[in-house]
Amino acid sequence: MKRTLAITSLLTLVFLLIGFFAGIWFDNMRTEEVKKELSGIDLAWNDARLQSLYYQTFSNGTDFCNSALKGNLEFNKEIYEEGKKIDRYERVNRFSPDLILQKKRYALLQMQFWFNSIRLKKICHFNYSTVVYLYSYYNNSLGMTQKIQGAALLELKEKYGPSMMLIPIPSDIGILSVDVIKSKYNITEMPAIIVNEKYVFQGLTPKEKIERVLFSD
Repeated sequence: MKRTLAITSLLTLVFLLIGFFAGIWFDNMRTEEVKKELSGIDLAWNDARLQSLYYQTFSNGTDFCNSALKGNLEFNKEIYEEGKKIDRYERVNRFSPDLILQKKRYALLQMQFWFNSIRLKKICHFNYSTVVYLYSYYNNSLGMTQKIQGAALLELKEKYGPSMMLIPIPSDIGILSVDVIKSKYNITEMPAIIVNEKYVFQGLTPKEKIERVLFSD
């Protein structure tokens, strides 16, 4: 009887260890996949910036604007898809140091897209709106509030398409440039929304209130 219990305990321990190490292996695989995909985005972004420089140097304004806008939208589409992939990984291993590092890189790519959108809008006189969505990564108590806010913004994005540049950025993962933005706009409450670098909303904001200022300029 004792021998049977000992064997059973040993087998249980073996299966637990196998499950533990398998979990670590899968987490590492997921993180490596994120790293690989984001590295690809970095390359695409550097390519887009070189294209923009080429068009500014050798092409007429209209040619540059149309091509640069197309490239910027493609870049936004790519980082949006990667953001969804990271979100799936977070549900399994949210606080992995490697995954948080990749989340930071993703946030910086979103900021690059935002700044490029501002520049193109000024140079080419485009009439789209930029909507920056700052949310808390660590504050679990805001989970439902941010879920509602995110859904409202996605509805607006679906309605206006490329006329609305939606830029989601985590606000509390230790990125200095994000802290500078929060300080500039006196943002102290999450979620927060910045529309066209002019209008700022803090806390849960109705979709209609955001929509009223989208194209008010």
